Amino acid sequence: MEWAYYGSDNKQIDINDKTTDEDKSKIVGFKWAGYDVDDKGNKTAKAGTVATAFAFGEKGITVGMTNDKGEGYKGWVAYGDVSTGDKGTDKKLSTLHPDVQNQMKSFILMSRIRFGIDLRVVQGFRTVAEQDKLYAQGRTAPGNKVTNARGGQSNHNFGLAVDVVPFVNGQPDWNTKKYPLLGQIGMSRGLEWGGKWKTILDLPHFQNLQGRTLKQLQALPKDDKGLPIFPQQ
Repeated sequence: MEWAYYGSDNKQIDINDKTTDEDKSKIVGFKWAGYDVDDKGNKTAKAGTVATAFAFGEKGITVGMTNDKGEGYKGWVAYGDVSTGDKGTDKKLSTLHPDVQNQMKSFILMSRIRFGIDLRVVQGFRTVAEQDKLYAQGRTAPGNKVTNARGGQSNHNFGLAVDVVPFVNGQPDWNTKKYPLLGQIGMSRGLEWGGKWKTILDLPHFQNLQGRTLKQLQALPKDDKGLPIFPQQ
């Protein structure tokens, strides 16, 4: 184990059985640490280092690895070429607006790889018709009320928002205590977290409205999938 994570102060963040989630949240990158060598020339891993390190960028993941000669090298893979580990989540992410797909996937992957949380997307893009059907539930259709937003009034209708939940033993854990940590992870990826809203808190909700209001999103032209077409910068 020869790669060392470090924080914004350029100090090493040790990875071991005492490392906390707070420690991990301070990671900003990694670098090659090399080995400790004894007087006989034997190499041993430096304390607190890892065999494989990950850095989450805007478009992909940089991975620190070690070859057969014990030399460190880096590779890079695009988010589009990486699975989250859950087919349902992958499918839901693929239906989001292209401008947020990488960002959302980086959030899911960081939660899984760095923090060991099996985070999955349970709600992503919803069509206006699907939103109207949800709105009808508990009003004109059987079931309990689940939303106050009609079709076209939810940020999900623009492919810019997701709802997530950690899974434990293959089941969603809606009573999880992980949402404050997940909120921190999501915000570190540049997402807005519903757990920070001042009115109705929505802990599972993360979004990036691209600097637009709901009214502005509604006014934009839509593509054939119903996603907003943003003006070219």
